[in-house]
Formats: sequence, C-alpha cells, structure tokens
Amino acid sequence: MLKWRSLFASVVGSSHADNQQSCQDACHVQADQHYWIGIVSDGAGSATHGGEGANYVIEHLPTYIHSIAQGDMTLEQLSHCVEQLRQALCCFAEQKGLSPRDYACTLLLAVISQNQAWFAQIGDGAMVVSNGSTQGVVFWPEQGTYANMTHFLTDDTALANLQLCKVTVSITEIAMLSDGLQRLALNYSQKTPHHEFFAPMWQQLRRRQHLPLLHQQLESFLHSASVNDRTDDDKTLVLATRLSVDIESVGVE
Repeated sequence: MLKWRSLFASVVGSSHADNQQSCQDACHVQADQHYWIGIVSDGAGSATHGGEGANYVIEHLPTYIHSIAQGDMTLEQLSHCVEQLRQALCCFAEQKGLSPRDYACTLLLAVISQNQAWFAQIGDGAMVVSNGSTQGVVFWPEQGTYANMTHFLTDDTALANLQLCKVTVSITEIAMLSDGLQRLALNYSQKTPHHEFFAPMWQQLRRRQHLPLLHQQLESFLHSASVNDRTDDDKTLVLATRLSVDIESVGVE
C-alpha cells in the first residue's frame, strides 16, 4: 500500500496582486492505496481566462486518469487522456463564445504507483523526483519560439509538444512547481534541482510535523520578500514524500 504525505499551495504573484488580479495557477493532489496523483497548471498571463483554464484542468483531468489507472498504464493511454482533456477544454471555451487561446494553460502531471511512475508535461514548470539516492528533473522546462513564451494545452500543436515518460523505479519523493519558481528551484547551468531549495521542505514533511502548520509556513514562504524579490509571478509548489503514516493532504488553490 502507498502512504504519502503531501503539501501544496498556489499563491498570487506580487505583480498580479499589485494589479488586483487573482492567481492564475492551480494545483491538485490526491492519493489512495494504489496511486499518488499530482497536477499543476499555470494559466497564460496573456490569456483572458488563463486561470479558469488552469482550474478546468485540475478539476477534470483526474477523471480521465482514473479511467486508465487500472493495471499497467501505457504512454499511449496517457497521451489519449491529455488529448481528451484538450478537446474538452476547447469545447468549453467555444460554449462560452470564446476561443481556446483565451483559456491557454500549461500542464504538469505525475502518477506514481509502488514501483512505477508516469509523467506528462506541456509547457514550462518542472517536476523534481527522488528515489532516495538520486534526484533529478523529469523534463527540463521548455519554452516556445521566443523568450518568455511557452507551449499550452490549448495549442493546435499541443500533442506535438507533449512530453511523456514512464519509469520503472520506486519514487519516494516528488516536487512540482510552476514557472514562477523555476529560477529559485533549478540550477540552469547544470540543469539540476537546487538541493538547498527542496531539502529543508522535504525534511519537514519527513518529520511528520503538523500539516496545517506546514501549510501556513509554505504559504508564508511563497509570499515572502526573499521569494518576491526574485519573482513577481504566481507560484505553485507541490511537495510529497512517502511516510509510514496515514495519507493526509492540506492545500490551497
């Protein structure tokens, strides 16, 4: 049986707060005796309803994943789920009298079982995983043709830019983050995670401390001057570790 302890938060960036805009990031975490599932989506700042697109992703994608999470999932099945989600979001936009581009958002997805893991990504953001001895970035964050641009789920070319990966290894810890934290959490020169960024937070989760308190501390950290001085974008961080305790998750979206 899988037993996970998870912590997650999405907070508005200082630039959006100054302009009285809401957070365009969204995240979702759930776990049962078979799978840990994490989803992060970042609404495009240039999209009029990017935040709504991100919330649509985290609300509807779990249903598609559960439909294939029976036994050994294939990357083809996972790709089909993402395509179903894209089509549904595009239809939703059209029903609202808007274009899919108005709901543009990125996608990070992790599905982890006892000894296997599946990952999918469209756009920027990052997933960092550890098996207890080795830590690394699943997909290095991609950008579009120009600086400060990336790929989105609603793009016509979304499937061409979908990154997929399946590994047969026991993942013990994972972090998922939107692009607002990339420069703090990743070492771009070496294309590796910043160990100093993740280690203290995973250590707190391993100590089995009170999750509501850890959640308050995570939110305070994401809102702190030390973070906002380096990024004014919305920020999402998902952290999870396997522990011999009951599954418990606390989060804010």
